[in-house]
Amino acid sequence: MSAYNAFVLWWEANPGWISQTRHRRRLFLEQLDSGFLATGGQSARQVVAVVEEDDEQEQAQEDEDEAKGEEEEEIEAEEAVSAEEKKTQTAPA
Repeated sequence: MSAYNAFVLWWEANPGWISQTRHRRRLFLEQLDSGFLATGGQSARQVVAVVEEDDEQEQAQEDEDEAKGEEEEEIEAEEAVSAEEKKTQTAPA
């Protein structure tokens, strides 16, 4: 029953998912089963823990990339200011 409820929720969230076939429910259940077997039959809590860990790693990488981008922008701004200062110092008055 839970698998069918999952299918209904999935179908509502993704109405275009393989919409040309008439056996969507069977395909969904097969993919659900293969996903369960791929996890080695782990409990739902273990699977959720792995997914959350992956999400945390992705978020940390995004935060790191964002910080690098901000540092690069600051460096570029400082270089632009110093270049402007050099122009004003060398310009004849």
